[in-house]
Amino acid sequence: MLQPDARKLEGAISGRALYDGRIDPKEALALINANRAKETA
Repeated sequence: MLQPDARKLEGAISGRALYDGRIDPKEALALINANRAKETA
């Protein structure tokens, strides 16, 4: 997943986990936003 060409696979895995309910969308967005805030700080 660390290679640039693996981003498609990462997206597919994430999408499937969201679809299956294994990832909570609100929690995932909160984690993404927190990470972005750290990067810009």
